[in-house]
Amino acid sequence: IRAITDALNRAHSVRSGSSLYHPPSAYITTVLAPVGGAFEFADDCKVLAEMGIEFIRVAADLDERGQPIYNPPALAAAIKDVVQRHRYTRLGVTPQAEKAERLDA
Repeated sequence: IRAITDALNRAHSVRSGSSLYHPPSAYITTVLAPVGGAFEFADDCKVLAEMGIEFIRVAADLDERGQPIYNPPALAAAIKDVVQRHRYTRLGVTPQAEKAERLDA
């Protein structure tokens, strides 16, 4: 996350005055991780929260090697929830306006 933020902020630019100073949460609002995955839940949640980033665990299945992989319906539902919350809270789109958009389409 820090590498992405540095790249988008042009933190290592040699051009004077071209760097930006946006926090990680300006670029990444949510991290989705499969249950049982590589994230260390307590530590990673704390670090992400300090950056202003939400951490969501998503139901997982096991692949043929016993490694957790996203459960497709659970991942789709989690992404839909994140996008809807973003539309409602950050863009000010109400559920009623969203329904009207679908009816007009």
